Amino acid sequence: MSAVVVEHVSKTYKLYRRPLDRLLDVCLPGPRRYREFAALSDVSFQLEAGDALGVIGPNGAGKSTLLKILCGIARPSAGRCRLEGRVSALLELGTGFHPEFTGRENIFLSGELLGIPREEMAGRMESIIDFAEIGPFIDAPIRTYSSGMYVRLAFAVASMVDPDVLIVDEALAVGDMYFQKKSIERIKWFVERGKTALFVSHSMELLRRFCNKAMWLDEGRVRALGDVPSVIAGYEHFIQKKEEQKLSEKARAARRAIDEEREARRSRPTAAGFRVFKKSWGTGEIRLTNVEMLGGDGTARWTFQSGEPVCIRLHFHAFQRIEHPIFAVHFHRLDGIYVYAGSNFQIDPTDYPPIEPGQGYVELQIDRLLLHCGTFFLSAGVFTFVDEPYWTTPADWHNQAYEFKVESGMRQHGVVRLPARWLPTVHCEADEYSGVPSEIDLGDEDSFRFLTEGWWDRESDGERAFHWSMEEAEVLVRIPAGATRLVALVRAPRLVGDALPVEVFSGESRWGDLKLAWTEWESVELALPEGASGVRRVRFRPAYVFRPYEHGLSDSRHLGFALARLEAR
Repeated sequence: MSAVVVEHVSKTYKLYRRPLDRLLDVCLPGPRRYREFAALSDVSFQLEAGDALGVIGPNGAGKSTLLKILCGIARPSAGRCRLEGRVSALLELGTGFHPEFTGRENIFLSGELLGIPREEMAGRMESIIDFAEIGPFIDAPIRTYSSGMYVRLAFAVASMVDPDVLIVDEALAVGDMYFQKKSIERIKWFVERGKTALFVSHSMELLRRFCNKAMWLDEGRVRALGDVPSVIAGYEHFIQKKEEQKLSEKARAARRAIDEEREARRSRPTAAGFRVFKKSWGTGEIRLTNVEMLGGDGTARWTFQSGEPVCIRLHFHAFQRIEHPIFAVHFHRLDGIYVYAGSNFQIDPTDYPPIEPGQGYVELQIDRLLLHCGTFFLSAGVFTFVDEPYWTTPADWHNQAYEFKVESGMRQHGVVRLPARWLPTVHCEADEYSGVPSEIDLGDEDSFRFLTEGWWDRESDGERAFHWSMEEAEVLVRIPAGATRLVALVRAPRLVGDALPVEVFSGESRWGDLKLAWTEWESVELALPEGASGVRRVRFRPAYVFRPYEHGLSDSRHLGFALARLEAR
């Protein structure tokens, strides 16, 4: 039986021009006082257990409306949907939470809304708190939480109640990069167990990583449904065409604005100078009549792939003989960063012959547009003499008048793509941390180098060698792929009466507690979180330290716990 079945689902909303029309429509049946808006139109699909469906589409396409119908928050106007088993959802931030309740109370509230007994939620409480990493604040009202804490708790509740179907909207975009990665790993683990997930995202990379199906919604209709690569390719081509149309309209609007400013200069000359307009200025002996960017295929457009050849064509109209024409092009990034400047006087100097009165064009050929992804503005102009060093007196200058975009399928940073390559040889010398083991036995004198900080000198009780920790101590250990627990041979100081909890961290992630119950040697275990494999710096923080000198002993150290062996299994 399919886990999710959606059959011919439509959702229509009534839009009224004013509140009074809504009241009249209810009280006085008659002519229709509203127009209908179809948020969804005839949407059908089905998912099997273990499927992960990524839903994509522009804003307003109906993605969130579909998820609300699947969660039972909204009712379809037509069609039906069926979901098998327990459904858990993370929609817009804070859905289902009461701001005056504490985090703990809201966990129980969410369980009640999902029909989960309070006893079962109590059993899951520690796992939820650990995943959300908000332990110190769990008993504070969630109105005091930051947006990141809010969404961490919401996702932890949604994913830890063992649902059969997990539905996640773009709410994960609120979290930091670390939590987003942690959440994605959780969803992958969830799907690998044969559960079903629906995920709305504007990140194509996330969909490629863990979805096996994709659906593209546009204006409430299914434009494509199938395998992830083909659906994403169609959607990205659609977005690129829309972007090209928008940029072309902006270029036409820029040319209209320039023409209007020229007309204004003729009708309102100023004695203060000619640079009083935003888009263009100049002395006017020669003017640019059009600016085009052409791709490697020769078509005029405003969107390009990083690295492709581009030709910039400057059309001009000369009103008198120009002895030494100088054409220039500048690029600025969207945030104002000056990216590129070049003219036929500066780059590969090209001494154009005099231009007689008339019309024509010149071209700047860029063999490879080595810009990273982003939005850029093109400025173009023409000068009639060398105006160094500041080039403030053009015959015509179009200032950041044309917008273009650079796209790429690769993740990139910075501004430019330098023509560089990595050499194939790796030159490496072993350092003190080479060969980090998965098992550290402190009976081996060489193992001390993996105790990186916070340890007292090596000791022995006749049976085994060990090191005492300070208030905080760190170990370098390799966690093999597939390891599920960290096992330590430890003991607490002799005069400690109660159990000694020891917090365990790696980086900013809290892994849990080791609980030392005895002052004799004992083997204690800690469950490893998902994604823990690799060489890790593991930090230990005892809840308190023992000070022997406070008990009449001559030892002036602060002792946390003793470690004889550590192993990842």
